[in-house]
Amino acid sequence: MSRWQRFWFEDGGQYAAAVVRIGLAAAVIATVHKLGISDYVADRARRPLHLYDPDGILMLLGSEPPSPKLLNLLKLVAYASASMMLVGLASRTATLVSCISSLSLACYQYSFSAGWSHQNNVVFIALIAFLFARSGDVLSIDAWLRRRRGRRLEVPALGYQWAVKLTTLGVGMMFFNAFIHKMAGAHFT
Repeated sequence: MSRWQRFWFEDGGQYAAAVVRIGLAAAVIATVHKLGISDYVADRARRPLHLYDPDGILMLLGSEPPSPKLLNLLKLVAYASASMMLVGLASRTATLVSCISSLSLACYQYSFSAGWSHQNNVVFIALIAFLFARSGDVLSIDAWLRRRRGRRLEVPALGYQWAVKLTTLGVGMMFFNAFIHKMAGAHFT
């Protein structure tokens, strides 16, 4: 096995993947809460709809803002899926649903501003990098259910390390990019 493959796909990492899953779930819950919109019906009434310019995945829905009912449903789904992710119930599915629903809410908020703020990027970059990780094999309801049913844990061929390292790389690259832009913007002073 080459050094590159050993780095990405070495043995172990089940607990690291579980801890990253738990941390990301808490970060998604905090991010959705930080968006600060308790009811999208009231929020929609106060927004200048003529300024709506869809960002991110909302561009797939066309030029009209999503309905308040859809946004309230997305918020409920984001909280529920992130909570499932936190406790490790249907971990991979919950991670995907959490990513789509919470990212949609963030995209909605920034669709009314001139630009995208980078304050939520670290959570979404990490979440996207972690999407297909088998993070529910330990420290989860999934693992408890598997043991209760008498099933053995089948370690995936690619292991667990790749997801943790890819998540770390994604977040590290975001901060490195910010460093380069800040230094270049300040003319390296």
